[in-house]
Amino acid sequence: MTPVPAPVLSVRDLSVAIGARRVVDEVSFDLAPGEVLALVGESGCGKSMTALALLGLLPGAARLVAGSIGFEGKDLARLPEPAMRAIRGNRASIVFQDPSGSLDPLMTVGDQMAEGLHAHHTLSRDAVRGRSLAMLRAVGISEPERRLAQYPFELSGGMCQRVMIAIALAAEPAILLADEPTTALDVTIQAQILDLMKALRRERGTAILLITHDMGVVADMADRVAVMYAGRIVETGPVETIFAAPRHPYTALLLRSVPRLDDRPKSEMTVIEGSVPAQGDWPPGCRFAPRCPLAEPACTAAQPALELVGDTRAVACRRHDVVEAVMGER
Repeated sequence: MTPVPAPVLSVRDLSVAIGARRVVDEVSFDLAPGEVLALVGESGCGKSMTALALLGLLPGAARLVAGSIGFEGKDLARLPEPAMRAIRGNRASIVFQDPSGSLDPLMTVGDQMAEGLHAHHTLSRDAVRGRSLAMLRAVGISEPERRLAQYPFELSGGMCQRVMIAIALAAEPAILLADEPTTALDVTIQAQILDLMKALRRERGTAILLITHDMGVVADMADRVAVMYAGRIVETGPVETIFAAPRHPYTALLLRSVPRLDDRPKSEMTVIEGSVPAQGDWPPGCRFAPRCPLAEPACTAAQPALELVGDTRAVACRRHDVVEAVMGER
């Protein structure tokens, strides 16, 4: 039997609060070297806040209130900021959802790429320029020599996103947190970026936490998927297993909401009725119960725990055994 590699990232009971309200509640997962774990769910479920918490980048009103973040023998949840700066952008990088708000408008692309490389590596000016040019080419940016001298406001939104990805990958991190990394890109550039991330995991063993709404990207990129709703993970397991037979009603509805090539012409799209409750203002019991077509009175009595169902899947639903039978057909 092939031994299972030790996780490069091990998150346990991670909880983030804004004021008295928890917006991320007891989230746990492991990430193995070279693995891609997709974190999916609607906006407002806590996906981006989870990623920000991992690298100590929470906005001012939010704070980490519980949990541990194991990475290379350290607990990032308890690491002082100077030690975090040595890891952030070096051993662990993040691609933010909004490149225009993440790039410094007063620095050239070349200076922003050089800043991280100089901070974590002893490289000559020529070596830094060479690495920067190589990464810009790798993410599909034309005329990279010219782009190094330009400012973010001179670039398109899609090009700024590619610059962000180039900066994140330049240090060849052990883990990459990618928050909707292809949102602003056309399909051709999106394919290039996904191929680049695949090569990074294959050649460097980089582990990737991929936050996305695009189930096609999940199917193409991810090994495992964790479905998040209202601050908690409600289902997790191998992508093939989850896509073939979801066991949480929310997962089933997410997958049924994706248009398919074999849909009948002019057929109605599946929608999830209602909306995600305001962050931290969660209903009692199962948080999905107010929107769930399978909910019964007992579902609102107690919050279901995330429990193993089989060898590789965990589900937080007291009715997981009937989901496939009741909701399996589109």
